[in-house]
Amino acid sequence: MGQVRIPDAAERALSYPHELSGGMRQRVMTGMMISRSPDLLIADEPTTALDVTIQAQVLELLLDLRRRNQMSLLIITHNLGVVAEIADRVAVMYAGSIVEQADVFDLYERPLHPYTRLLMRALPRLAKGEGRLETIPGNVPNLVDTITGCVFHPRCPQRLPVCAVTVPRARPAGPARQVACHLLEADPT
Repeated sequence: MGQVRIPDAAERALSYPHELSGGMRQRVMTGMMISRSPDLLIADEPTTALDVTIQAQVLELLLDLRRRNQMSLLIITHNLGVVAEIADRVAVMYAGSIVEQADVFDLYERPLHPYTRLLMRALPRLAKGEGRLETIPGNVPNLVDTITGCVFHPRCPQRLPVCAVTVPRARPAGPARQVACHLLEADPT
């Protein structure tokens, strides 16, 4: 518990979960995971339901633990701000399928998959006067149903006829970058 920066760790070890704040519970769980000296730590939504200050502390802690313990860190999150802050590489998923993988800077500078582009356009901006945030039209598919073709095609504003019948395979789209989209076959630029 000391490695994850819990004050008075010996005393806190005797506490019940309901006696700890959300941030402390998150640290205890992280401490439990690193006690096994993993090569890979998987953190699923590590900052959800935490206030911004505690989120920053948890992210700083995870990066410090990654360096100190020489382990890899895989973060699963919907928070694109967290991705920008902590990731080296990004895999964008839609309905359980990876649609784009890239270096974090390349992805944010030039998203290639239509879903990734729409995600980036839905981010709030600091500029005033933009009005409402942009949304992605349509609904997420029911994953119980059989989906034919590209999982994103019902919502994609750029869909082609092939998108409804054939699953796109991941294709190289630059150094260490892959995109699963039929549009890249039609126009590789």
